[in-house]
Amino acid sequence: MNRFAKYMFMAALAAAIPAFAQEAEDVGEGAQGYTPILLGLASPVSIPYGNAQWDVRGVGLSLFYTDAPKVYGLNLVPCGAALNRDEMYGVDIAPVFTWCQKNAYGVRLALGGHISNAENCGVQIGGISFQRMFQGIDVELALAVGESCEGLQAAFIATCNKNKTTGLNMAAGVNLAEEVHGCQIAGIFNETDELTGCQIGLFNFAKECPKGLQIGLINVIVDNQIKALPFVNGYFGE
Repeated sequence: MNRFAKYMFMAALAAAIPAFAQEAEDVGEGAQGYTPILLGLASPVSIPYGNAQWDVRGVGLSLFYTDAPKVYGLNLVPCGAALNRDEMYGVDIAPVFTWCQKNAYGVRLALGGHISNAENCGVQIGGISFQRMFQGIDVELALAVGESCEGLQAAFIATCNKNKTTGLNMAAGVNLAEEVHGCQIAGIFNETDELTGCQIGLFNFAKECPKGLQIGLINVIVDNQIKALPFVNGYFGE
């Protein structure tokens, strides 16, 4: 393709995308419609113009930063960060971070971090994650922090869930959760208020253990008659 043809193609694309942008019956706060393709440098410099005013139903490609209200499809930011002001259904890829103000369903990949202010379901891989409720697979280089988790959660330094975790938590360092229904595996320390399942680590601590087992160098269950034991501790009822 010669240079003139390339310029004509880009000009036609720039004209076509706003033409295809449609008014949507249900769009996010601040959105005036949706577009099947969004191309940009950093919001609001995009086609169609005003990134934060358009939901993406298809492919969004911004070089440095994007903040579309809703994304249904692929959201790719090769050199920066992706913010979804509303919901995300699909794939978010950004090296710095991905941030979803509401629900996120799908795959999220980032070298930096993932933030979700509501329900987060699917697969996410990155450096650090902060979310309210997570279901699926969460693998982070450093930390995985949230209110609750169902599924597989793994981080090199620590996993920490304020409320309940159901499934498998793994960390080279520490696992913390208020309730554990499943298994905690840590290189150093596992801690929970209520254990229903298993803890495997050098040091394991549970305030209560209605039904479970600890395997490690030192194992503590506060409400047991024998509160601390080496190697193995557990409680399975009367």
